[in-house]
Amino acid sequence: SSTALLPSKNIDTFYLHESMTFDSNMFSQIIFDQNNIYKHTHKEQMKLLENIAGWLQRDGYLILSICHHSLFNNCNKNSKRNLFLSTKNTTGEMNTGDLRFDKYNVKTAFRCSNNNSKRKHIMVKEAIKFKNSKKKRYYEYCLHITPTDEIIKKCESLNLYIKDKISLGVDV
Repeated sequence: SSTALLPSKNIDTFYLHESMTFDSNMFSQIIFDQNNIYKHTHKEQMKLLENIAGWLQRDGYLILSICHHSLFNNCNKNSKRNLFLSTKNTTGEMNTGDLRFDKYNVKTAFRCSNNNSKRKHIMVKEAIKFKNSKKKRYYEYCLHITPTDEIIKKCESLNLYIKDKISLGVDV
C-alpha cells in the first residue's frame, strides 16, 4: 500500500489524475473508499481508475468501496440519513444522521441534485462535537455519485478483474 511505501504522505498531496504521479506497476494493492472516489467528478473518477490500472502490479488488487447509487434515490427526503457509517452505529442513529462515537458525535445532512439525474451531486454538511469539550468542527463537501454499473464497466474495460462484490450497505 502507499502508506508502507510513502509513510509521511497523505493521499491528498498527490495529483491522482496524472498518470505519472506514481511509477507503473508500483503497487501490489490500492485501497479506495467511497470518500476517496466520490470526491472526484465523474470524469476524474474514470481517469483515476485508468491511472490505478497502470499503477497496479500485474496481479495487484484494487479494493474499491462504493455505495450503490440507489442509496441516493429520494436523497432530499432522507437528508438526515448518514449513508457513510461505521457498522457500530444503529439504524436509529443512521436515520437521524446523528452518529455517536466514544469521544465525539457526528451530525450529518445531505442535499442532493436533481433526483431524476443519472449522476448525483450531493452536498454534505457535517458537524462534529467532541464530548467533554465545547469544541465543534464543521465540514462541507461535495460528493459526485457515479452509477455503480458505470464504475464496474470501467474497471472491466481496464482488465481490473472483479473477484467479488460484497454488499456492505444498509437497506434504505
